Amino acid sequence: MLGRDRLHVLHVTDCLNAGVGELVKQIANKSYANKNSLLWDSHFDSPTTEFDNYENLYSIHHWRKGFFRRILHLRRVVKMNNPQIVHAHSSYAGFYVRLFVHGRIKAYSPHCFSFDRLDISCARRAIYYLAEQFLHLFTSHYVVNWPIEAKQVSRFRPKKNIHFLPSNTTIFNGEKKAISSRIEKLPVFIAVGRIRPQKDPTLFAEIAKEFNQISTGIFIWIGEGDEALKEELMMAGVKIIPWMRASEISKYYEQATATIITSKWESGPLTLFESLNSHTPVILRDTKSSRLYGIEVFSSVADLVNECLRISNIDFLEKLVETQRNQCKASLVSISEKPYISSF
Repeated sequence: MLGRDRLHVLHVTDCLNAGVGELVKQIANKSYANKNSLLWDSHFDSPTTEFDNYENLYSIHHWRKGFFRRILHLRRVVKMNNPQIVHAHSSYAGFYVRLFVHGRIKAYSPHCFSFDRLDISCARRAIYYLAEQFLHLFTSHYVVNWPIEAKQVSRFRPKKNIHFLPSNTTIFNGEKKAISSRIEKLPVFIAVGRIRPQKDPTLFAEIAKEFNQISTGIFIWIGEGDEALKEELMMAGVKIIPWMRASEISKYYEQATATIITSKWESGPLTLFESLNSHTPVILRDTKSSRLYGIEVFSSVADLVNECLRISNIDFLEKLVETQRNQCKASLVSISEKPYISSF
C-alpha cells in the first residue's frame, strides 16, 4: 500500500450500527491512513452515530437509498473526494464498491459474511458464497477483524492481500477494575446488541428464567429491535435498556458480573473486547467463530446457566478475567502470524 501520510481513504457502509460502526471508527482512527472520508447509512434500530469520536474525518456523506441512486451517489462522492482507497464495510457496501467503483484500490471488511447466516436456506447461503467468490475478483485488499474472517478469506482464489486488524486494539491495556464490589450485591449479567434473531435473545431469556429458578440475579439487555423478541425478554424478567452512547454502555460493563454472548452466528461480537477491556468476564455460546477466540465456550442452556452460577465466586472471577484476556490475546497473535496475513 501507499505510505500512510499520503493516503486518503473513503469508508463506505450501509449499516453504521453498533458493531460495524465501532469497527469503522477504529479502522479509521487507528489504521493505515491520515485522512478519512465516510459515506454511510444505518439501520433504524441502531444507536446514534457518534461522529465526534472519529479522528481525521475529511468529509461525511449520508448515503442515499435506492439501488440506482446509491450507485450514482457513490460514484459522485468518490469523484468529489478523490481517495486512493475505497474501503467497503459489510456485504451490501462490498457489492456496490467492488462492482461500481473503478480506478481505485478497493478494500473490503465483511464484518460477517452473508453466507454464514443461519436464518436462510442452504441454497441461498450457497448463492451468497458464489457471489462473494465472484466479487473477490474485484477486491484489492481484505481488512479483517476476526479470526474466522481471516480463515475464510484465505480459502478464496486467486489469493489476495489479507490484513488482520483486531477490533479495539487497546483491549489488553485497560486499567484493572475492582471486581470485589460487583459481587457484594446480586449478580448482574448483561447482553449488548440489536434485538434480532442473529443475537438470539430467546436463548438469553431462557438463561435468565432458568438461573432465577435456581438463584437470583439481574439480567439486562442493552439495545433495540424486534418487538416480539423484546416482549419475550421482558416476560423472562430481562430489563431492556435503549441504545446509549458507548461511554455510558461501558459503565454497565464495569458494574456487571459477566457479559453473556448468545449470538447464533457472526464473525465476532464487539462486546467480547468491550467486556474484557472493562475486566468483565464473558460467557460465550459455542459457535464456529467463538471457538477461535481461545476462550471456553458452552453449548447448552444448562451449561450456560451453570457458568453464570459458577462465576459468583470472587477468587474465581478475578482469575477467569485474566485467563480470558490472555487466551484471547494469544488467539489474535496466532492469527496475525499466519503466512497468509499481509502487513500494512
